[in-house]
Amino acid sequence: MDKQHFKLWYFQFRGRAEPIRLLLTCAGVKFEDYQFTMDQWPTIKPTLPGGRVPLLDVTGPDGKLRRYQESMAIARLLARQFKMMGETDEEYYLIERIIGECEDLYREVYTIFRTPQGEKEAKIKEFKENNGPTLLKLVSESLESSGGKHVAGNRITLGDLFLFTTLTHVMETVPGFLEQKFPKLHEFHKYLPTSCSRLSEYLKKRAKTPF
Repeated sequence: MDKQHFKLWYFQFRGRAEPIRLLLTCAGVKFEDYQFTMDQWPTIKPTLPGGRVPLLDVTGPDGKLRRYQESMAIARLLARQFKMMGETDEEYYLIERIIGECEDLYREVYTIFRTPQGEKEAKIKEFKENNGPTLLKLVSESLESSGGKHVAGNRITLGDLFLFTTLTHVMETVPGFLEQKFPKLHEFHKYLPTSCSRLSEYLKKRAKTPF
């Protein structure tokens, strides 16, 4: 693995690439985090397979380049390689369950993020009164059933990192809601960086982005 070179292509956002960045960081894997602006995208897009990002380039010891697409397929591949996809079938299930639940939550908060400013307040109100509590309750119960500190087992997995990034989006998009209504999820969000020094250092240095 040490002889492989990893290059991750994505916009200057966290978005769909962030779980991949966090996973590589926690695994202690050096990678080239190639971030580009929206202005650069029209030039870069035709050079990428399918014209889509995130894209992960992996150059092996033999010099052969392999290109991987689809954010969660990349994340799952790396999680499997770096032993962050659970140690048993049951742990694998718990990780996949939380990822599925977080995908639904991610779509909700991303919709709010993309809503025009003048309509955003109404969209946030709708989230608080409808799907938000239902989805967060589901996630909270899943985490609690695993002990509350980690999604599966007693070490960081892809499930933890995907949950962490999703909760970050919730806290930024709907300020105060998670802290007030779902304190156990908020506690998890505060705890996770303390369980991995590499993650903690990365978060301290991470550039501020809107999403």
